[in-house]
Amino acid sequence: MSIKIQENCIILKRRIGLFKNTLLHTFHHLLVDPAPILAYEKDLHQEPQWAEAPLLQHAQEYQGFLLPYYLRTILPNRFQGQSFSRIPKIWEIVKKNKVDVNYRTGEILPIEELVKKTHEAGALFILDTCHSAGVLPVELDKWGVDFAVGCTYKYLNGGPGSPAFMYVAKRHQQAAVNPLSGWWGHARPFAFEKDFQAAKGILSFQTGTQPILSLRGLQAGLEIAQATDLQMVRKKSLRLTQLFLELVESRLGNYGVTLQSPTDPEKRGSQVALHCSNGFAVIQALIARKIIADFRAPGIMRFGFAPLYLRYTDVWDAAEALTDVLKTEEWREERFLQKHEVT
Repeated sequence: MSIKIQENCIILKRRIGLFKNTLLHTFHHLLVDPAPILAYEKDLHQEPQWAEAPLLQHAQEYQGFLLPYYLRTILPNRFQGQSFSRIPKIWEIVKKNKVDVNYRTGEILPIEELVKKTHEAGALFILDTCHSAGVLPVELDKWGVDFAVGCTYKYLNGGPGSPAFMYVAKRHQQAAVNPLSGWWGHARPFAFEKDFQAAKGILSFQTGTQPILSLRGLQAGLEIAQATDLQMVRKKSLRLTQLFLELVESRLGNYGVTLQSPTDPEKRGSQVALHCSNGFAVIQALIARKIIADFRAPGIMRFGFAPLYLRYTDVWDAAEALTDVLKTEEWREERFLQKHEVT
């Protein structure tokens, strides 16, 4: 069966509300960690400034040194030759309001309201949709987002190595330039012309040949997603996370475990975050039992709930296993204390 790349893009757009302004990226992962960046301009004739929301500890270096370069490169007429500096005013907008679903706590944030405030301050809004696409309604055109990125290996079920996607609002597509031009972004890729001429619109952000095996896995995930009602997916997600919350609260109060996710279901994405001082070892013990959760320093244990295939009995089993690991102190075993590159 052939890999229908354009069809996959159409399904993706319909699934997460991106419509004509989205591209299935040919990289397994985007070059820069997709934390939201606000590029600030008091006046088009004055020095533009920028501020970042530090979602990922390991992304600080990239944000500090590379993103000004990417802003100048992607929107050269707007930023080329300008210097950038962090400023308190824009930081006040984003320091408590990060992505549409916070990657640590699972909290849902009012993106449309934040985009409005950002634009009123003269900034561009770049959104990370990795923890919402496929499990929550995502309406970037309606919200007025300028740029967005996301992944397909989580709730869109593409699996490890599945391609990323990017979004460029229609109003920016004529001015925006892909800094990594490649033959798939050429206006006529099979003409093999001497000089490069970029394709029009979002297609100019294509780069190289797509990873076919990864696209095949994604195609299967998207076909399943297309056959479901996203509102029903959301309802099941809420039920799964609520069941886990209730089980955890009734069993783990004596083990130093505290809830980090919102108790209000309307403000909670499809994950539950718990804090435990020995969280890393606890997660390793759970993985050994084939219950896959992950750890984020300094003590966050994240449990993601993919509604399309996760059962309520799976949630019960996870809560039982977590209780047993803590009660028996199984996590103290030496093998669970060994640090790994991936947590």
